[in-house]
Amino acid sequence: MKLWEKNFEINKEIERFTVGRDRDMDLYLAKYDVLGSMAHITMLESIGLLTKEELAALLAELRNIYAMCESGDFVIKRAANYIREFLEDGDYCFRMGGDEFLIVMTKGSIRKLDKVMDKLNKDSPYILSRKSDSVKCSLSYGCSYAKGVFSYDSLLAEAEENMYLKKAELKKLLKMPDR
Repeated sequence: MKLWEKNFEINKEIERFTVGRDRDMDLYLAKYDVLGSMAHITMLESIGLLTKEELAALLAELRNIYAMCESGDFVIKRAANYIREFLEDGDYCFRMGGDEFLIVMTKGSIRKLDKVMDKLNKDSPYILSRKSDSVKCSLSYGCSYAKGVFSYDSLLAEAEENMYLKKAELKKLLKMPDR
C-alpha cells in the first residue's frame, strides 16, 4: 500500500520505470543519510556556520532519527498509513520534505475538517510511538480552511503556524525534551 494510492491501479510498467526500488533503497539508505548529515553539521560547526548549541540540538535529533531507522519501524511509514485514513476521492496528500505532509481536501466541509481534527487531537500524541519506545515521536499537525477566494501561501502559512503550536503542546504533554 502506497501513500498516494487511490481506488485505481497504477500501470505496473510505468511504476516500475519511475519508481523501481526507490522506497526500499530509501529505507536502506536512511541511516547512512543520517550519519552523513551528522558529519556535515559537525563540519559546519567547525567553520563557524553553526553554534555549539545548534550543533548539539541537531545531533540530538539526528540520533533520534538514527534510532528510528535502526529499529526497522520507520515512523514516516506509520504517519503515512495513519494519514491515509482521512483521504477520500478528490483528496490529495503530498510529502513536503523529510517528515511533513500536506493534505488537500478538495471536497471537504468545515464539518468534515472538524471530524478529522477531533480524531487527530485524540490520536496524535500516541500514534507514532508506544510508551515503551525509547525514542518518543508524536504527530504534530496544523490546518487552515478556505472558502471562496484564497491564497495558497496564506493557507500554508496559517497551517504551518498551527502545526508549530501543536508541536509545542505535544512536547509538553509527552515530556519530550525541547531542542
